[in-house]
Amino acid sequence: QTAADEERVRQRIKTAVMEVYDKHLAENPNDYETRFARANQHYLNGDYALALADADIVLGLLPNKDKEMRFDTHMLKAATRL
Repeated sequence: QTAADEERVRQRIKTAVMEVYDKHLAENPNDYETRFARANQHYLNGDYALALADADIVLGLLPNKDKEMRFDTHMLKAATRL
């Protein structure tokens, strides 16, 4: 395989992963765990504005008792600004 072929495969995988997140969140918009996972994937894809937008939504949906995810979400937000 050439580098271009490998990049096309990577892009198709990224697209497929994001489609699964998008479909699930369209059906379950308050699923903050899936939204957090999608925010992380946006971050890994270099889509920092989308990661930040999802992180903000997560913070609005999180129950107060979930301090670990709140911390992780704030860390993700901080990473998008570096």
